[in-house]
Amino acid sequence: MDKGTHTRLLKIVENTPRVELKVDLVAQTLTLPDGEAVSFPVDSFAKTCLLNGVDELGYLLGFSDKITAYENMAC
Repeated sequence: MDKGTHTRLLKIVENTPRVELKVDLVAQTLTLPDGEAVSFPVDSFAKTCLLNGVDELGYLLGFSDKITAYENMAC
């Protein structure tokens, strides 16, 4: 998020501490109270984990069947 938008967001929260904002992680946008949508960067791996509700270990455990199959082939 650029510095100007960050500063604007801080002022919004300062003036209205309980402000509601809409975060769209898929689109990587934050919708401000006036309806303006601003984009924000997210690391692709972090985004995948957040969208799937897992941490790094949970992500790896999602491949446990494939890991087991590979290990069984290697023996």
